[in-house]
Amino acid sequence: WVNVPELTADTVIRAYWGYKPGKAPLALPTDATWADYIGVWHFSEASGSARDSSVNGYHTTDGGGTVSNVNAKVGLSRNVNKTSLATSVSNLAGTGNKKPLTTVSKFTASGWMLSTLDIGVGSNAKWPQMMRNKSVWSDGNGWFTGYEGTSVKFNAVGSGSTRTIPDLPTSVYNNWVYLSIVYDGATTTIYEDGDLVGSYAINTVTAGAYALRFADSLTGRIDEYRIHDGVQSAAYISADYATQTDPEFLTFGKVKSSAATYIILQ
Repeated sequence: WVNVPELTADTVIRAYWGYKPGKAPLALPTDATWADYIGVWHFSEASGSARDSSVNGYHTTDGGGTVSNVNAKVGLSRNVNKTSLATSVSNLAGTGNKKPLTTVSKFTASGWMLSTLDIGVGSNAKWPQMMRNKSVWSDGNGWFTGYEGTSVKFNAVGSGSTRTIPDLPTSVYNNWVYLSIVYDGATTTIYEDGDLVGSYAINTVTAGAYALRFADSLTGRIDEYRIHDGVQSAAYISADYATQTDPEFLTFGKVKSSAATYIILQ
């Protein structure tokens, strides 16, 4: 991943590699790469805890699920079987965090989900969750995002119980779907696969004491979870989805020049 101010048709990217024997490579600037993010989880570890690539270091405190490169969306993914992955943070706006939320009620959560069991049938009738930062969805501080009743009905709630449950265009059952949820004070806006589903009233998110966790009650796979500081636009979310799915989003020209340690593309 590379953090740059912008990409245009005239942007030139130069890649250099190699280092002198006996000299350690430069440290990865993770605080700069994910500067606008509160947490980024790729779920690409060989085993154990899922690591947060942001400067906050909100790694999961357990290793629920197993790593798999089968049908993953970005690199590897994590298989889960109704075992949530809990992180080490509850209050994302806490002043002790290296990079706290600027405003606790305004942020964007996104990630890939796929359910390998039909939701709402028999013993599998628990509602699989994407991200959860509250103990009970219907009351208390914090926030919650997840499915309810079927594999298309998705809801996102704030600190209280005010919510709506819209139908998504694509079912999460046996399908990867990319979900983006924008919390903006008293409303939440839901996107699936980069497209707007709708905006709905919720109770304003307030800080809670329940640890942030992923994939409660889900049997399936998760990939590339992110929490972005602030409210993201529809254009940003569409581009965010395209960078992970559209092979035409970024193309490279012919090699302009090269040497032992670099290559310049047109």
